[in-house]
Amino acid sequence: PNTTTPHVPLNDVMETDHTSQTCIPTRPTILPPSSVFLTFLASVIGNPNNCTPDGTLSIDPNSLAVIQQMMAAEASHLAQMDKRMDQMAKLLESLETRLGNLENARPAAPSRPPNAMPGQKSYAKAIGA
Repeated sequence: PNTTTPHVPLNDVMETDHTSQTCIPTRPTILPPSSVFLTFLASVIGNPNNCTPDGTLSIDPNSLAVIQQMMAAEASHLAQMDKRMDQMAKLLESLETRLGNLENARPAAPSRPPNAMPGQKSYAKAIGA
């Protein structure tokens, strides 16, 4: 992004002939690979040998056991992710509390510069700031 001061025209700030354009890569046309579980499940469901003539799905016991194991592994991964998200939320809350305490503990700015004499006007007050 071009950032300029409000009172200076863009042409005075930089010459556009010597600037490079930001090139954003094109969006990929290929979808990311599916999870192993979803791929396996799709292969079981999509296999015409697993469908009966009336349209019901018939899954052999070995495939069903694999599906159940994969579902348990997925549930375990989600539980671990939830646990980590809770830990991160607590860490963020602690960080925000510590930052707030640090900001509140900051001493107030002095009313006059420490090296100024009591009767002497500061430069900022002399120019009307």
